Amino acid sequence: MPIAIDIEFNEDQIAEVTRLLEGIPHGVGLAVSRAINKVAVSARTRLVRAVTAEVRLTQTEIKGRNIHLRTASFRSPWARLWIHGRRIPILQFNARQTRKGVTYALRRHGGRTLIPHAFLATMPTGHRGVFARTEPKFGYQPGGLMLVGGRRASGVRKHGLPIVEQYGPSVPAVVEKLPEFAAGVFHDAIADKLQAEIDSQVGLLIERHRPAAAAGG
Repeated sequence: MPIAIDIEFNEDQIAEVTRLLEGIPHGVGLAVSRAINKVAVSARTRLVRAVTAEVRLTQTEIKGRNIHLRTASFRSPWARLWIHGRRIPILQFNARQTRKGVTYALRRHGGRTLIPHAFLATMPTGHRGVFARTEPKFGYQPGGLMLVGGRRASGVRKHGLPIVEQYGPSVPAVVEKLPEFAAGVFHDAIADKLQAEIDSQVGLLIERHRPAAAAGG
């Protein structure tokens, strides 16, 4: 399932910023949008690094396909981290053909896992993947694989068994199992950084407009 993380200030925080920046043109919009976007970008970087530290994917792959950021603006003072994506084909995890089947390396820190009797193949459509002749079913199988029920790679059968492509976890599934994410630490860290960043942005705006106010006096 996709995961959406909204990054925004509550009403009390907005009211306090409005009070502090009274008299500064567009001050509230500037401070709020800048603070939210800085924290949002930092949060995305932290998530990407956490996922790639867990599984053998690159940061470029994750940012490009699985963790997207909707930034804040004056009119929409909130940001959203959108974590999505289907289960990842085993082929992407450095799959290798062996006499016993196909091995792959899913975890960043760990050995290789064998899928007995599996094979690397290119389908008539040009799609390449790791396949096994097995009954399609939902649920994790030994080795941590998710078989996709009904998604047969080919109509060819051997001994009455269909050919089914092998998949690993999705990026949202990896994120949900990260200790810092599951424990709510990630959300708490965002809230703390938001408060620290809005304090900084408010201070910068007040300091920037102080000379003009003094000259006007």
